[in-house]
Amino acid sequence: MVYVISGFSCMIGYALLRTLPEGDKIIALVKPGEKIHDFVMKNENIKIRECDIRDYRYFSTNDKGDVFIHLAWLSTGGEERDNVRVQIDNIAYTVDAVELAAKMNCKVFIGAGSQAEYGLKNEKLSPDTPTDPISAYGIAKYCAGKMSENLCDKYGMRINWVRFLSVYGEYDRERNFIPYLIKTFLSGGVPFVTDCTQIWDYIYCDDAARAVYCIAGNGINKKSYPIGSGKSDTLKNYVLKIRELTGGKGIHFGARERKATEPFYLCADIDELRRDTGFHPTVDFDTGIKKCIGFIKENE
Repeated sequence: MVYVISGFSCMIGYALLRTLPEGDKIIALVKPGEKIHDFVMKNENIKIRECDIRDYRYFSTNDKGDVFIHLAWLSTGGEERDNVRVQIDNIAYTVDAVELAAKMNCKVFIGAGSQAEYGLKNEKLSPDTPTDPISAYGIAKYCAGKMSENLCDKYGMRINWVRFLSVYGEYDRERNFIPYLIKTFLSGGVPFVTDCTQIWDYIYCDDAARAVYCIAGNGINKKSYPIGSGKSDTLKNYVLKIRELTGGKGIHFGARERKATEPFYLCADIDELRRDTGFHPTVDFDTGIKKCIGFIKENE
């Protein structure tokens, strides 16, 4: 099996490299000039192809694949999530990715969506949960998914749109919540956080990658799957657990205000994902955090 992965140089891309069965091949699309880690370059099952997301429509290749996993997306964090023009561009780039998948003879297209497509919900998120995005990022992700579905019909490709909840793990962005907590605690600092009363669902990156792999093999055409652990807890308990495992000290709860546009309740209903594909999470939060702590210590 040959997987074409756009935006490969990210936490989930690297997790897919660890997760895919031995012998499967990867064609990794990366930005020109992007740093590629040694462990990637030494892997005989991966081919690196340089192409910016803005240039997918012009990319010429003789490579052929079976499954196209589209992870690439511009401006995913901070204020840029509400940069309307950039997010509209991402819709077009996703359409370009579908076109490229067709050129490479792929039979399956997996697009990386987001829980932001659901908007603010007070229930577990399932494939049937109504979408009501409120951010430009969430609206663009939803639109990109529907446009991709339309185009995949034209090319006879199966499509699944996966809506990631909160994925954490090695190679996570430093500005994200869990790396911030771990690094602050390890350095002897005190993190500034909200009251952390939100209910949250975290999934370790290797589990998220395995969910994508299972969907690639057995997903139901045009079905959008939320990807989480299916379990939830208060953010406060997650923060306290990370403090315990890092040997950290104080925490400034309530030092930051929670944004009204951020969900208070976030948990995936993975029953259909499990039934359709056989996926089930295998890495609990304690184990995943210990892996992250070890990785950060080694790389600091």
